[in-house]
Amino acid sequence: KYCPGDRVELLKRLVSFQELTDWTPKPEAVNEVQWAKHGWICNGKERVRCTLCNKELIVRLNKKEVDGKEVAVLVPSEIEEALVQKYVELIVTSHQDDCLWRKRGCDDCLLRLPLSNRQAAIQDLRKRYDELCTRNAFLPYEFNLRLPAMFSIDAILDQLPLDFFSHPPPPPSSATPSSPIPNRVALALAVLGWQGLDNPRIGPVPNTASCHTCFRRLGLWMFKSKEIDPATEKVLVPAPMDHLDPLREHRFFCPWKNAEAQRISSDTGSRRRMRLAADEDDMAGWQVLLQVLKNEAYLRDRETPNKRSSKPPQTPRRSIPGESGPMNSSGAAGSDIAVEDALEGEGDEKGDAEKDKERWARLRRVRSMLSVKGARK
Repeated sequence: KYCPGDRVELLKRLVSFQELTDWTPKPEAVNEVQWAKHGWICNGKERVRCTLCNKELIVRLNKKEVDGKEVAVLVPSEIEEALVQKYVELIVTSHQDDCLWRKRGCDDCLLRLPLSNRQAAIQDLRKRYDELCTRNAFLPYEFNLRLPAMFSIDAILDQLPLDFFSHPPPPPSSATPSSPIPNRVALALAVLGWQGLDNPRIGPVPNTASCHTCFRRLGLWMFKSKEIDPATEKVLVPAPMDHLDPLREHRFFCPWKNAEAQRISSDTGSRRRMRLAADEDDMAGWQVLLQVLKNEAYLRDRETPNKRSSKPPQTPRRSIPGESGPMNSSGAAGSDIAVEDALEGEGDEKGDAEKDKERWARLRRVRSMLSVKGARK
């Protein structure tokens, strides 16, 4: 069906391009995002098909078939560029003349994550967290993760609602009743856009996580150290992969890591000029979610200024074996920032109260002056 404004349908078309055996990486101008935005799905080996007019097209840039097998072909850069430009045109012109996808494709901003609703964003975060907690046995250790420089699990725990882990009650399989301590690794992965993988035929896959936007899959067992010393946390048998960088594992077009894909609107001239003056206006999805949590925590503090919120239970933060540095101290830094913000907010409230008293005093003086003048008349 023709649905240029339907994000769910766009993602369904995108998922058809995920198998490397059928679709190999293409230049940005003719990658899978561009085809999916104009109604195409992957329908076989380097083949696309329109979901509306059913036209099919083979997309082959620098490969050819030899004895039934594809082999790479060295093509001069100018020829390859001309071929790419030709496919850019074919994305539109290959549709039937009366096909609606020929007239208009999806907007560039359709891939962005719907994070503007704070409550919905927090509920979705909790859903991703619960799904990952059910895979706790396969989750890597915290020292197996390589998180962004400004990413602090402790700061995130401070900013979450007090009932985040308890309302609604977690699924029975996500955590043991005797251990109400939050799962730091599951929380970090959930904030960065990961959740459990469900197979349509066999159901939940216990050892795999996935991104439901770019459809990247993570074999969690590949990143978890096979054996560690419980006393010293020294790695005895390392994981097959050196570490897990949750952000890097997203695909190139994923708005969880791609700030351009998360942009609110198309790149108009005025917005481009504004962004040149303030590059921080564009944030990736995970950064937007952190800002949502920060704003929500600020609003809760304003609503209950005299109540000190107790921190949710925390697990001791494990250090990376054999390493030390800013990555290991990010949690403490986040806590200091949270305390400073709280003290600053308390000072602002006292200042507001003093200003209110001054305004009422002025108002009473004006009223008394007006009453004296009225008596004289």
